[in-house]
Amino acid sequence: MLKRNLDRILFSLICLFPFLCLLVVDTFFFPYVTPKNFAFRALTEVLVALWIFLISLDAQYRPQKSILTWTYLVFIIVISVADYFGENPFKSFWSNFSRMEGLVTHLHLFAFYLVLTSVLNTKVRWSTFFKITFLISIGVGIYSFFQSVGLAAAVSMIRVDGTFGNPSYLAIYMALHFIIGLILLAEQNTKKLGFFYSLGCVITAVSLFLTQTRSALVGLVGGILFIVCALFFSPTARKFKRKIYFHLTAIIMATALIISGIKYFDLLPKVSDRIGNSSLADQSLQNRIYIWKLAGDSFKDHPWLGLGQENFIYSLKHYQPQMWGEAWTDRAHNNILEWLTSAGIFGCLAYLAFFVTTLYLLWFQNKNKIDLEIKIFISGFFICYFLNSLFLFDNITTYLVFFSVLAFVHFLSTSVKPTYSNQPIDWNIWHAVLGFFLCIFLVSGLYFANYKNIESNKILIQSSIASRAVLANANGSDRLLVESILDQNLLARAEIREQLIATANYIANQPLSYEFKQKVFLLTKKELEIELTRDPKNIYLKMIGGKFYGTYGQFGEADKLFVDALAISPRNQTILAEQGTFFIKTGQFVKVAETFRKIYELEPKFELARMYLALGLIYGNQSAEAHLIINQLYAIKSQEAHNSQFLAAWLNRKDFVSAAQFVNLKEQSGLADPEDLILLGNYFMMNNQNALAIDAFTKADRLGYRDKALIRALIKNAQAAKKI
Repeated sequence: MLKRNLDRILFSLICLFPFLCLLVVDTFFFPYVTPKNFAFRALTEVLVALWIFLISLDAQYRPQKSILTWTYLVFIIVISVADYFGENPFKSFWSNFSRMEGLVTHLHLFAFYLVLTSVLNTKVRWSTFFKITFLISIGVGIYSFFQSVGLAAAVSMIRVDGTFGNPSYLAIYMALHFIIGLILLAEQNTKKLGFFYSLGCVITAVSLFLTQTRSALVGLVGGILFIVCALFFSPTARKFKRKIYFHLTAIIMATALIISGIKYFDLLPKVSDRIGNSSLADQSLQNRIYIWKLAGDSFKDHPWLGLGQENFIYSLKHYQPQMWGEAWTDRAHNNILEWLTSAGIFGCLAYLAFFVTTLYLLWFQNKNKIDLEIKIFISGFFICYFLNSLFLFDNITTYLVFFSVLAFVHFLSTSVKPTYSNQPIDWNIWHAVLGFFLCIFLVSGLYFANYKNIESNKILIQSSIASRAVLANANGSDRLLVESILDQNLLARAEIREQLIATANYIANQPLSYEFKQKVFLLTKKELEIELTRDPKNIYLKMIGGKFYGTYGQFGEADKLFVDALAISPRNQTILAEQGTFFIKTGQFVKVAETFRKIYELEPKFELARMYLALGLIYGNQSAEAHLIINQLYAIKSQEAHNSQFLAAWLNRKDFVSAAQFVNLKEQSGLADPEDLILLGNYFMMNNQNALAIDAFTKADRLGYRDKALIRALIKNAQAAKKI
């Protein structure tokens, strides 16, 4: 009875995994990523503990021998070695809050796969599991329709993202479930079920269109074409072929009609035509090409075992100015290149071995054992997944679907199915000892690896809110909220310190006591130095560290970090822009002009590069040339023409005429900013031009400046100064 109950509990827990894609918790840092992953890890740990105890009761629940399982084990060993010898083993193991992957996730996925191969031991169970995951995909698809018509919120303004927070993640999820729907369709024997699965496939296909994701569409089209062609040339019964062709034709026609209706009647004006406008000149595709080149260069530096997972930032020493739009990318956007950079040639071969092994099991080792139709559909599934992976990377939802289907292939290819006995359990002391240690393992894992990291995650998002970053103690001394998680050496320790630096920069400009600001500075300096010691090649950390030191007047330390960062990645415009801003603070205007001109010369095509060129010209006392460039930006209706840094530059150089012209031009363009007028008015007062100051403050008041008391005080002060 106990074995049967444990078996049923395990099966029920497995059926919960498809629901993980629905988890979105706004109180979490990265609300679309961390809840799903923490829930996955916790659920897997419970699953494994129960499974191990069940194995102790019945050896038939041990994993069955399979070349696929050995392939997976080799993959885990290779990436473990690569992570250990990589650039940042801690991050490679734990990852961070923004991705939540790393070795720890792959170990959980391997455990999940093993449990699936042991517990999903009948076709009925596998059918139930796939039906559940397909039903959930239909629900997500319907939710994406609500997003497209504005009835539900989406992160993207013009592309739906479901409960994933990323249109590309939703797209491949829908594409893979489209083919799972076809598998279920092929297995059904009633018209009602056929209609239902066909309708579900239409929903997933239309949802994919609403994401406007080209890689998933390419993958799905490739998978469908393979299925259609393979069925055409296969000796499958005509009746089965007619059924599949009929339903597939109906699905495609219904999807095409819905999409055509949406476009023709402009029913969803927010949906862009990103797919229809695809070309090699597309900026997003150009960015991918530059990232792929960067990944290839990084692979040449570490060909055997790569950099370790989550260490793509070290590839940025090969950064090219043309990829400014992806300046801080942390993925190769191609799974083959991803594993080449993360785990070298060995890791990439271990990853590709999944596909080779699967095809071997389906088409060669068990060619007469597995139904031909199932082989075709599963092969189409992996073709869809692989084609998409040439342009994107994985996340927990695609991993769950991918490894679930791998476990299904294992089930189909295993020659001996386990038979579970109902013999009474022969209890002994070892069962009690094992149960005790499993409880210790489970409680420790849930608390230290999950609960404490969840708490730090929630504190981190609270500390990112300016109004909650500082806490007042009962004794009257203030402290930072983020302080409570600094010394716990948790999952995302680098992200925690990055947030500390951002908080310190914010506090520097707040009306707080000098003593508290000094305390914040010393704390942040200490933590920054700790992280720089742990991660000395991290150019992003050096850049934000330089900005922090510059904010607190530690110009020597700031300059050193900027120089170090540029020594690693000398053509990175983002670092150069921060260094140029630092030169403004130190009054080194010649260097400002030189640095901003260098940004432009590295890649002139970017409007932002032209903005920096004009800014450098202003600081170089070449206002006429700056006006010419700004006018060119206005002519092409660039948002950079209205950049408020121009105003700050002219005021800094005491060119009040140009500053006033800039503010007036923004006002004429309907982009008047009361903050600009307040800044302009303050400079007028500092230079005894009180009448102009009153005019600027009055305009700011008319524009609805947020602090009415402050604006009235400024006007009153300017009027009083005018009378003197």
